[in-house]
Amino acid sequence: MGGYIRITSHLLVLFFILFHFVVSDIPSNQKNTMNNLYNLLQNSTGQSPFPWNSTSDPCSWKGVTCNSDNSSITQLSLQFFSLSTPDFLPVLCQINSLESIDLSNNHLSSIPSGFMTGCGNLSGLRGLNFSRNRLSSSLPSFDGFLKLEYLDLSHNFLVGTISLQMDGLTVDLSDNSLVGSVPENISSSLVRLKLGNNRLKGTIPSSSFRRLPKLICLELHNNNLGGSIPPELGYCKNLALLNLAKNQLTDLLPVELGNLSNLEDLNLEANKLVGKIPIQITQLKVLRKLNISWNYPNGSIPSTISGLLNLSNLDLRGNNLSGSIPESIGNLNFLLELQLGSNELGGKIPLMPQSLKIALNLSSNQFEGQIPKTLSRLTGLEVLDLSNNIFSGKIPDSFSKMESLTQLVLSNNLLVGLIPYFPAYVLIETSGNTGLIEPTKPNPTQKKTNISAYVFIASAGGFRT
Repeated sequence: MGGYIRITSHLLVLFFILFHFVVSDIPSNQKNTMNNLYNLLQNSTGQSPFPWNSTSDPCSWKGVTCNSDNSSITQLSLQFFSLSTPDFLPVLCQINSLESIDLSNNHLSSIPSGFMTGCGNLSGLRGLNFSRNRLSSSLPSFDGFLKLEYLDLSHNFLVGTISLQMDGLTVDLSDNSLVGSVPENISSSLVRLKLGNNRLKGTIPSSSFRRLPKLICLELHNNNLGGSIPPELGYCKNLALLNLAKNQLTDLLPVELGNLSNLEDLNLEANKLVGKIPIQITQLKVLRKLNISWNYPNGSIPSTISGLLNLSNLDLRGNNLSGSIPESIGNLNFLLELQLGSNELGGKIPLMPQSLKIALNLSSNQFEGQIPKTLSRLTGLEVLDLSNNIFSGKIPDSFSKMESLTQLVLSNNLLVGLIPYFPAYVLIETSGNTGLIEPTKPNPTQKKTNISAYVFIASAGGFRT
């Protein structure tokens, strides 16, 4: 009787396993579609052998993701498949359960109309990625893609204006050749907008940002945008990254940027901004990277800079900043990089944060007197640039003991005396200091002889006093 029960239980387990495979099988129409894709793609890619096995379950194919019970295909990720012909694209749209399509990093030059109409009807499609291809037409409208939350067409050759309705949660059109202005028809649900590295002109539309409470990323860098930075950006309270670098933006830095309490990265590099650095910006407690380099702000570095408690990178190069570096800068305990070159700074160099690692750049300013020995406390620093100042006296011997130093730039000062001996891996630039003397490398043989002589004297007659 017990054996009968065991056999019955084993049969039941086998039945449920087989039943699971039967009910979990993807629909026949999706199987047929995947077989059609296999036939279309196996001879049109640069991959050999083609990474799909037509005799196995499509859910096990490379780049294919099914739902939890393998009853439908939800994601297709065909990145790096060396795809060049777009003929297969409309076939993808026959899989009505698709939620995400990733065709990035291929060689596609166009998106056929059949794909736009077919996939536009997929009610569950949330993500679409055509980045890093060779698309060279005008920007498609994607009007029918009502549920799309993520659209990435970056790193292509798309031209024309942006007529796209910005309804998705994330839109990335960066690194193309798009012209015209920044669109104003931006949905209040937008989370990320990336339009950097294009050819956009005009001003940044101020009205759009009053109603973007969910926006966390705005990238408009490396365009030809002009006018002032809209104060309305201060309404985007969730903004974490703001990159407006390398445009033609003018006028003052808006104090409203100080309202962005969640901002972590602010890049305004290479514009035409003027005026003083607003104190309000130095109150952004979670800011990690601040770059206002190569603009025209004047005045001094605010002493309230120490309010940026989490700052790791500060770049204020190429401005008209004057006065001294505030003593409070030493309180930035997470600072890894400090770039203050090409300004009009002078006075005493304060104690620097010992956290500095990447670089300390004080070049092309008006610092004078002896180089502070306290800089040698920065034992984790890799690059120290003090060139093009008015430093005089000797190079501190303690610099040679900065264990992480790989580059020391002291050119064009008034330094004199013997250059300390540095390890061979340290690149030292000292041109333009006529009073400096190159070090003589120690002679190992001579050093050994002197030690031997010392031992001989000590053993023969004791230590001399």
